[in-house]
Amino acid sequence: MLTSSKDPLKILSVIDRLEIGPVRLERNRLIAPYNVILGSRRDTTNLIYRYGEDVFAPESLESQNLASVIAAQVALNYGLFCKEIVFHGPFDKYDQQFIREMAEKTAQEIYVVKFLKYNPFLLGEAAHLPAIKQDSYLRAKIIFKDDKINSGVRSPNLTPLNGAVRIGVLTARNLSINKSLKTNWDSDSSHYA
Repeated sequence: MLTSSKDPLKILSVIDRLEIGPVRLERNRLIAPYNVILGSRRDTTNLIYRYGEDVFAPESLESQNLASVIAAQVALNYGLFCKEIVFHGPFDKYDQQFIREMAEKTAQEIYVVKFLKYNPFLLGEAAHLPAIKQDSYLRAKIIFKDDKINSGVRSPNLTPLNGAVRIGVLTARNLSINKSLKTNWDSDSSHYA
């Protein structure tokens, strides 16, 4: 099969749909189902993050949101290879923007570093992709299936779990992201006190 001159990267679209979530939470771990769909075939695996201490309050929206953003990270690597990536879970507009932008940046990086540079693991057409300039190399349509949550409506619940004295909360809503991939901390930090 020869690469189409209209879309020389078409051969990279090998997954119809990748679905992530919804995440199941326990106090010290998250379990995120990853469903890979190609035609009528569906394969599922669970992505599991386990922590040495309790970090989640499973019933809280904040924990569910944080776990959903964490679970989305691996999927960013597949934007060049999927027609659609569907995220299930509570994401606010900043999470959605962050995930879309990181998927675009990751697709570009994978194309340049793994396909344009010599890679002894590539065979056939994939080893000889042309260098083309595009506005975006992200092939997947990014879809957020569940209702968007409001951002900044509530202050984060900073009550330590099990008497822990260390707390760190970083989600996309804490960052202001621009197209050059620079990040600036939110200038109003009063709600973190």
